[in-house]
Amino acid sequence: GRPYLFGELRDLVDGTRLYVPPTPAQIVACALTQLSLAAEEKGERRAVPEVRKQIAAYVSGFRGAADVRRRVNAAVTCDEVRALLDDFLAGLS
Repeated sequence: GRPYLFGELRDLVDGTRLYVPPTPAQIVACALTQLSLAAEEKGERRAVPEVRKQIAAYVSGFRGAADVRRRVNAAVTCDEVRALLDDFLAGLS
């Protein structure tokens, strides 16, 4: 759910860079990459249910996260997940 955590920790340890948290768009892009890779490897039917928990972790802490969790748990296709994450981003603007 937080693949960028390692960059954050590296910056804290070496102290040479100021950590800049990822934007919501970057977080959603990462979630969609994970979804796409899982769908390629396992097929859409298995990938969507398996990635639901990670998507919930990606959006945790943002306004509208509860709605995303509810909607992603009802999603069946990758297109549905992409659409709901696009709606999520639009709602943050």
